Amino acid sequence: MAKLNVLTATATDLKKAYEEGSLTTESTVIAYLHQISTYNGYLHAMIATAPEKLLLERATLLDKERLDGKIRGPLHGIPVIIKDNMATHPDLGMETTAGTFALVGSRVRDGASAINQLYEAGAIIIGKANLSELSNFRGFQMPGGWSAVGGLTQSPYVVGGKRWDDGFNGHSSTGGSSSGSCSSVAAGFAPVSIGTDTNGSILVPATRHDVYALKPTLGLISQDGICPISSDFDSAGPIAKCATDIAILMDALVDPNRSSEIPQGGYTPYLTKSFNGIRIGVLNPSEWRMPPATLFPVASAEAQMDREITAAYEKLKTIGAIVKEVKVADLDELTVDGMSLIQKVMDSQFKKTIKNYLGSLETSNVRTLNELMQFMEDNADKEFPPGKEETGTEVVANCYEVLRLLSGLMTFSRGLHRLGSKLTAILESPNMKRLEFAAKYKISDEEYHKALHDMRDWGRRKAVDQCLEKYGVDVILGPGDSRINELSSAAGYPEAVLPLSYLDLNSRAFGLAAIASANQEALLIQLMSVWEQHFNTERKLPTWLAGDPRGAKTEL
Repeated sequence: MAKLNVLTATATDLKKAYEEGSLTTESTVIAYLHQISTYNGYLHAMIATAPEKLLLERATLLDKERLDGKIRGPLHGIPVIIKDNMATHPDLGMETTAGTFALVGSRVRDGASAINQLYEAGAIIIGKANLSELSNFRGFQMPGGWSAVGGLTQSPYVVGGKRWDDGFNGHSSTGGSSSGSCSSVAAGFAPVSIGTDTNGSILVPATRHDVYALKPTLGLISQDGICPISSDFDSAGPIAKCATDIAILMDALVDPNRSSEIPQGGYTPYLTKSFNGIRIGVLNPSEWRMPPATLFPVASAEAQMDREITAAYEKLKTIGAIVKEVKVADLDELTVDGMSLIQKVMDSQFKKTIKNYLGSLETSNVRTLNELMQFMEDNADKEFPPGKEETGTEVVANCYEVLRLLSGLMTFSRGLHRLGSKLTAILESPNMKRLEFAAKYKISDEEYHKALHDMRDWGRRKAVDQCLEKYGVDVILGPGDSRINELSSAAGYPEAVLPLSYLDLNSRAFGLAAIASANQEALLIQLMSVWEQHFNTERKLPTWLAGDPRGAKTEL
């Protein structure tokens, strides 16, 4: 049998090895389980793995089918990791907790439709990935990738692990909420995974873990079985190490009831490795950043990203792409009466949305938002780790904003930086302020529908579509470490992640995001297929899988 390198193997590589007879599904599953058991103790990328007995029984079945000539498709025998806010059938031996102890012991009636489709396509659901608890809807300014059940997700790339002085979405953070889905693929726990995205939940962690990813057009993949934030935003999406794996996952994941929106023949025919006239509009990287209150600015890191992204834009011109610098509508236009339309739409519907999901469970300790919050208060020892205070979040946020404004006037002194670090560490305390806000926030149905209409109109007509039409381009390309996700989220349009390079600061990956109009996933997959031929072709393997040998504090 061939030696399997779990850090580099793609699903496409495994498929070829199975066909050649150099690997079996059983030996592959054993290799990935070994990688998980070796490194998850530090990375916390996984909340659960399926019982080994069940996995090996599934592997044996799929190996036998292959010997008998029954091949279900390109995912036959491929291990896949699923974000733990997506339901997996109880027969697979894992719960669906969304990272909260309130849902430990609950039982779903069935798997999510998209996950059931993967299973029928021959995939092996090897485990459930950690995430920002409740898909980052539990609290404000929560540390990316932290959940009460799973702990703090670490990146296998970030030398030194998570720091508490660079912001909850700082350069050392995995990002969220699909943190474990991305960290696990980067760490070789499986060749591919499934995440979910509401507003940057796939983009941010994917761009930081050297993986390809795709958030599809809203509704193209069924939302059924996802522990939700909002049906106006939530979407599952594939995460992988190559464009081909993204395409074959999309073929298996898309809702068959949306066949009119799916290319005839699926997505794999678009792996052309050629631009074929794709016109790309590029955003100035110096104008697209993470907000300073979420990411403590590091001048060298920002300068490196600006420099390498600009160089990538120039390289695109030399390899056949049509490239134009573009501008889009100001994101501040999304804020009306002091509140983002995105937050207004999400928060106004969450109480009802989560009640419907909790009510659909076969068994559950909680059935409403208020019961969920009460459980957290009653189980504070688990849901609020000792040493981290819940109170004072808004006060600290205001203090941090003062520091941000000061940073624009002067270079931070060592003492001021220490003060900012302490405030940031407090700011990242586990809390449930977002849940409390959503529980109290009420608007009329008329106000909700107006906010939804205005948000979609801005995202589509005034932002993305206007930019595409005005500049005569097919795709908008910009830094992944930015607020570019708000464009796709407001519009409900697809967004792809393209790996690019690694920070000198701490070795974490960074990349770009590409946005297209509705149902243009095939175009984005085509772009991915040519991108991987020319960019980041000598990919670095992660070196921080086992954590800081000096024992630096990286736990919460």
